[in-house]
Formats: sequence, structure tokens, C-alpha cells
Amino acid sequence: MSPDPRRAVLFPTSPPQASPIVAPPRDARDRTIDFADGNSYLPLMAKSRRGEKPLFNGWLCLHKPRGITSNHCLNQLRRLLNQRKMGHTGTLDPDAEGVLMVALGDATKTIPYCTNTNKSYHGTVEFGYQSTTDDSTGEAIATSEHRPTLGQLIDAMPQFLGQIRQIPPQVSAVHIDGKRAYERARNGETFTIAPRDTEVFALELLEVTTLAGDTLLFPSTAPLGTSTIRDFGLAHNETGADTGAEAEAGAEAAHCPDTTIASARFAIDARAGFYMRSFARDLAQAVGTYAVLRDLIRVRVGTFDSNHLCMLDTIAEKVHNGAALEEHLPLLPLDAPLDGIPAWQANKGEVTKLWQGMPVRLNDRQAISDLHSMSPLANNSNDAINQLPPNDEGGDSLLVRITTPNARMVPTFVGLCRLEGGCLLPERMFNVAL
Repeated sequence: MSPDPRRAVLFPTSPPQASPIVAPPRDARDRTIDFADGNSYLPLMAKSRRGEKPLFNGWLCLHKPRGITSNHCLNQLRRLLNQRKMGHTGTLDPDAEGVLMVALGDATKTIPYCTNTNKSYHGTVEFGYQSTTDDSTGEAIATSEHRPTLGQLIDAMPQFLGQIRQIPPQVSAVHIDGKRAYERARNGETFTIAPRDTEVFALELLEVTTLAGDTLLFPSTAPLGTSTIRDFGLAHNETGADTGAEAEAGAEAAHCPDTTIASARFAIDARAGFYMRSFARDLAQAVGTYAVLRDLIRVRVGTFDSNHLCMLDTIAEKVHNGAALEEHLPLLPLDAPLDGIPAWQANKGEVTKLWQGMPVRLNDRQAISDLHSMSPLANNSNDAINQLPPNDEGGDSLLVRITTPNARMVPTFVGLCRLEGGCLLPERMFNVAL
């Protein structure tokens, strides 16, 4: 009996050949990896097969440099790690730098639960003109000779604390009738963006530059962490206090509210959806002038700050030198950004049921009460993660992080469930080796 030629195609008798190593086209902007010293090279990447298991599963706290988009940064990382399955929790403006949380492999399944984490920024508000993009990269559309005094600036700050309403910039990623606002703006379309509710938890004046060109620093009291402030170049010592003559001048300037200000640098801790460019525009309006934002740095996303940062050129250098990234890549666990979600430790039998899509009933009422009390929403925590995605009907539903001991008795994250009516209902389970 002759073999079926179709079967010979579907099930070849000879082993498949290894995928060839190919170089990506040199004319693609997002293919070249740039080093900090100015050198660049084109990395090689093996063609991935459909359904191929990702090499890395976890989170990477990546530093996005200035001058490239967040997607450009992600594409560079894809080429370096030879991995297509990845995503991030929120874009940064091309002219901004700082923390970009990147999900690799299975971690991409948790992105919908991480997009509403709070963020912290440092940015400079430069007074005197308004631009099309509300930052220093746009075209100037209005100017003003008026500059605020230090007293006017400090008096205006309280109105930007707590619950506020913002109109996002015209050049932003907001959807307007199914299309991004920046796409409409670049096409010359006229449109309006409705104000949005957001919240600012901390607002601190870090330094000001006077019309004479003097830089005055102010003591730090914002709960952003001294290492974060220090790592990004501001003059703070280990205790978070300012040092040097500039700090003394800043303290003296605080008693001279008539000092005229050319620019001011702020540290802001805010809920997801807050726009620093809108803050610069609205602050200027509050003091009777125009302003743009420049030198924006995102210093924190959720619980991750500059202490967790990994530089893109460092990864590129390791790849170029042939280092084993499995040993050098500072990957964070799958549930690293989910610490704000209450955790339940299940036994192996309960985990097996959840893996099979079956509900698990919790008979311990005290344990159920404890899970609800641990919810960041119940505690009114600033670091609350969105507990109810848009497709949830609300009620007494609670998102729960499921862990179970592995072979070394270490709690291991295995998935996310909904606690409803005393039952754990599997929502997103992971095939984790225990």
C-alpha cells in the first residue's frame, strides 16, 4: 500500500530543519540597536515558528530612552530577545524617558490587570509660550511676556491636588470616534476632547529657575523614595535633604514670593490617566500665562522605580558579547505587578480543579472576609489595581491572586480568579511547573 502523499506532507519522516538565521532589513528604523556611546549594530534574529514557546516569561522594568517611541523600544527588545510575544502597560511620549513595564511571554496575559496602576513623574514646566503638543517638541502657537512669581506658583499648586478634571492634549493616544487623537491632529482635523477625571496624590516643587538664570532647589518631602530622586540627577543626599548653596538659596527664595520664575520642576504621584502636559498647560493658565512641558521622566510605575530599571543598551551589549540572557536578564515574576491584589494559597487539589475550569468553594467565612478586607479598594489604597475590568458586572465580585506551594514549598503564582458567592471562579490560569 503506497503512503498517502498528504500524510507525508503533514507528518514528514525526516526531522525539520532548523530555522535559518536571517538579518532584518537595514532600512527599518526599529531594527538597529543603539548603544549609549553612539555605536549601533544590527542584531541577528532566528525566524520563529508559529506556536513556538516563548523564551522568557515574566516582567522587565525597562528604561525607555529619549528620542524613540515606546513601540520602537519594544521592537528593539523583541529583536534582542528573539521573542515576539511581549507588550507594555502604558506608553511614554517619544521625548520622555523612564520606566516602561514590559511583559514577556505569559506575563502579557496579566496586562489588562496592570494598566490602571499609579505612576510618578518628574517634569519641568517652562513658562512663556504654548505649543501644538503642549510640550517643547511642538510648534509655538501663542506667547506671553508674563512670568509667574514664586508666590503665585505655590498658591496655584493646591488646586491640582486630589480629585481633578483634565482635558488630554490634542496630540495624545485618546480614542476619538475610533481613531487616536494624535492621528486626527496630524491630519489637520478639528476635534474636541472631553474632560476626564483623575487624581493627584502628591505634588512637590523640586526646583525653579529664575529669569536671571539661577537654579533654586527645595527640600524634598514627597513620598517618592530618595533613591529615585537621586538616581535621576537631583541634588539629594541619602536622607532626601537638599545639599549645597543652591538648596540654601531655594530655602531663602521660599521667603521671597516675588521672585519671578522662568521654569519650575515638579514631582507628581498620580493615578493612571494623568497627563503631565495637561498639568503644565493648566498650571500656566492658573497663573495667567502659557507653558509647555519638557524633560519628562517617569520614575515609578506601581511599585517599580529606578531601582528595578534595566537599560536597553545593556541588554544589547550582552547579546552582542554572546552572554546567556537566561542568567543575566533581570526578569520579575508573572505576578510582580499584581501585589495589590489579595492572595489566596490553594492546595494542589484546588489548583487542579481551577486548571480544569471548575469552581472551588471556600467554606471558611473568615478567610472570605479577610480577602475582601485585603482589597486595595476596601482600604482606599493609592496603589489600587483595577479590581473590576469593564466586562465585569460589579457586585461582590473580587479579583483574587491564586498561589500554591511548589516542590520547595515556596508560594508560586498560578492564576487569577473571581470570588463570587463564596466560590473561586477561574478567570486566567497559567500552566506553571510546580
